[in-house]
Amino acid sequence: MEACSVAPTLAGVLKHQPIPCLDAETGDTLFHAEVPDICRYRGLRLLKALWGHLPVQWNTSLVSLQPSKDSKEVHLIFEPGHLCHKVDIVVGADGADSMVRRFLVEKFQHVDPEPVLTPYVEEIALMSRTKSKDGTDLVQKRHPIQTMASDKEGLTTIAVHQWQVESEERAHELIQMSRISVPPGDDEMGDLDLTGNEARRYMAQSICKTALQDLEPWRTYVEALREPHAQGRFTVRRVRGWNPVDFGNLGGLATLAGDAAHVMLPFGGRGLLNSTVDANALCWAIKTVPRPGATPIAERLAKQEESLDDYGEGMRQRAGVQVRKTLEEAEKSINLAAVRAVLKEDSNRTPVCIYQ
Repeated sequence: MEACSVAPTLAGVLKHQPIPCLDAETGDTLFHAEVPDICRYRGLRLLKALWGHLPVQWNTSLVSLQPSKDSKEVHLIFEPGHLCHKVDIVVGADGADSMVRRFLVEKFQHVDPEPVLTPYVEEIALMSRTKSKDGTDLVQKRHPIQTMASDKEGLTTIAVHQWQVESEERAHELIQMSRISVPPGDDEMGDLDLTGNEARRYMAQSICKTALQDLEPWRTYVEALREPHAQGRFTVRRVRGWNPVDFGNLGGLATLAGDAAHVMLPFGGRGLLNSTVDANALCWAIKTVPRPGATPIAERLAKQEESLDDYGEGMRQRAGVQVRKTLEEAEKSINLAAVRAVLKEDSNRTPVCIYQ
């Protein structure tokens, strides 16, 4: 699995500075990317998320974040007390991601390896800070995080943002999974037609089995339901006969988890509209790739690269508009002098409030 390191600072993102994308093994700068360009880096290779030692846990909420004694690790405490540490890359969506990201910016600028922060700052600017009775800062815990291990060697843990909202706020949900259909295959499982918790449980077991035992990404794809009443819902099918798709080439291809079973697209989650567009674009990109055996390998790979490039470019453009708007709003509410102080101060000291 090819890894990369993209480590923008908050101040650099706010000032629209190009972000150096580094080769994780050699440390060489591969290129300098504008913020939205991160979305399509080498075919969306930034899916890799939290690097730690947390077993697979479903439906756990992020409770707090705290430094280790030597200040070289950040500990993410989940209910009911599960621990995830050695943070390497943070990727997710909205509040859950920004909680982790803000904490790392303020407390762990000197972590080795350096945390990789996703280049969105809207929740950093807009998220409220709360105080405990003794006056210390508390991390807002509105949005739970789900975790999922995907690599046996050290366990890569993907932090998935999961909305927990009231019925009148359902518009905030990204994509609702309605059912899972599995065609008969060589595992003698026969046909499956699952809904609700059974569907989610099956998907969770399939993901964990594939990721932890086979060390392959999931042989699934996302197919949009076209019925008028099913807008925004997707059927998930396991497709046999397809070659396993490496995370480095097509990360985020049908990673589903949570009550709303969001399609986890790298740096997606920019709201209902963009996420739905991204998901449909990815469906189209995947469907345009010929099946193995239908065309020569070189031609098929070229077609796959072309499809994903088109998808990545469209996603980059959509993200670019959102990012520019976000940064303009963030610059109005963040004290840049305080941000610079945060980035320079020692990780053991009390963080500076970056809000106006």
